Amino acid sequence: MSNARKLADNLPSVGQLSGRNIIINGSMAIDQRNSGSATTPTTDQTVTLDRFKARLNNASKYSVQQVTDAPSGFLKSLKVTSLAATTPGSTDYYQIATPLEG
Repeated sequence: MSNARKLADNLPSVGQLSGRNIIINGSMAIDQRNSGSATTPTTDQTVTLDRFKARLNNASKYSVQQVTDAPSGFLKSLKVTSLAATTPGSTDYYQIATPLEG
């Protein structure tokens, strides 16, 4: 049997692929730019953890950090901390976004 045939026999079928996490860096394991340090976004589209961006229209209202305080089954997570003592206005927005591949 050829190596290509062995590989083809071991590839999962479509049914086995369903339910898999297709978000790149969904485990929040990679933070090349900040190395786990807190980042306070001051402009829209500020990169936080790898593949995740801060979206905002009002600067310096929250910080983003990679932390080891993660849910069961994960080693790291993305933590968002509010830095503002006031309630956001009706037109303010603060988001964490990641591009999804089609």
